[in-house]
Amino acid sequence: MVAYNDNDSMGKKAVLLLLGPFIGLAYVIALPFVSIAMMIALVARKIVGGIYNLLGNLVSFGWRPGEAYLGGKKKDRKKGKYPDDT
Repeated sequence: MVAYNDNDSMGKKAVLLLLGPFIGLAYVIALPFVSIAMMIALVARKIVGGIYNLLGNLVSFGWRPGEAYLGGKKKDRKKGKYPDDT
């Protein structure tokens, strides 16, 4: 069984009770600035991500390993079919 230890002084509780409204006011004042900064960060991340994706597609030349046709095209190599055949 855990015993409750009441070592907190009454003065500390009173200070916290008096500081509560000021902490709430600071939260209310800071909330619009935080939300505007968050929206700017999200838009910037979307723009930078789009540019990064575009540059990634330009640099990779559209290479997609899942669509690598390693077998090549089937060619009919019968004699006389191609002019260089003899």
